[in-house]
Amino acid sequence: MSVTLFDPDKLPFVLDHLKPDSFKQGAGRRSNIGYRDFGIGAATGGAMKFIGARIEKESDISTGWHYHTTEILIAYYVSGWIDVYFEAGKLTRLTAGSCILIPKGMPHNEVRNSDNMELVEVYLGEMGTVNCDEPAPGRSWT
Repeated sequence: MSVTLFDPDKLPFVLDHLKPDSFKQGAGRRSNIGYRDFGIGAATGGAMKFIGARIEKESDISTGWHYHTTEILIAYYVSGWIDVYFEAGKLTRLTAGSCILIPKGMPHNEVRNSDNMELVEVYLGEMGTVNCDEPAPGRSWT
């Protein structure tokens, strides 16, 4: 199966090297996270985003239950760990090497992270975040 999302003749070449100031604190959804824009959003006219996120200090800052309105969100964890509820009462620890795909509208709640937790995210469309109630016990997306 072949899927073409973008006209390859209209996409620019993008190269983004890591620099000391690549991560900008609070330049995304949360103020306690440093974000890195790889330039993919600008290259695709906003259709696809590819960003880095880094939390330098361990914390137990809970995001609260929420979901995203983007069509698809894929996250790959580069270092550290983060604890997330995807179901009521069932904690999942994502560690370096973990990769997740969160469908549009899937509730989740991030509750704590390690020092030097870093991930990369790819998502399609605009990233909206909507606060929601904790899902009923037993509700599972798997």
